Amino acid sequence: MLGGGIRRDGSLTVVSRSRVEHATALYRQGVAPRLILTGRCGVFMPKSVSEASAMHTHAHAAGVPVDALLLEEHARSTLGNARFTLARYLAPNRWRRVYIVTSDFHASRASSLFRYTLGDAFELSVSVVASGASMEERVLRWLEPFKRLSLGR
Repeated sequence: MLGGGIRRDGSLTVVSRSRVEHATALYRQGVAPRLILTGRCGVFMPKSVSEASAMHTHAHAAGVPVDALLLEEHARSTLGNARFTLARYLAPNRWRRVYIVTSDFHASRASSLFRYTLGDAFELSVSVVASGASMEERVLRWLEPFKRLSLGR
């Protein structure tokens, strides 16, 4: 499950929450025996808690046992999500089947970057989640780091 942002206070954005809820449903259905939660935070905005940790808290509260939740807290981009997930979990465990949980507006990019990183040795599926965010909200989220830069902070 790819991080979809967290607020300055460490709470999940609408986008991240919808991804977690979708992934926990896949877990309950037996499609995903474990969830890899990947993401530190965006490049421009350090946060007090990682996206992966915030998603872990939400998934555990929704009933996913702690031993089924695996954290990857270094990635700051989609390419990083793929690289760190491969290095930390997929390669060492020889797991070859991957379901990427991400939002509708991010699915094509995520699929391309994971395929590029993982190669053909992996069975790759993308489980698309309705983002729950309007176009205006996504644009504002994208512009958030630039507001800090323009204020000189």
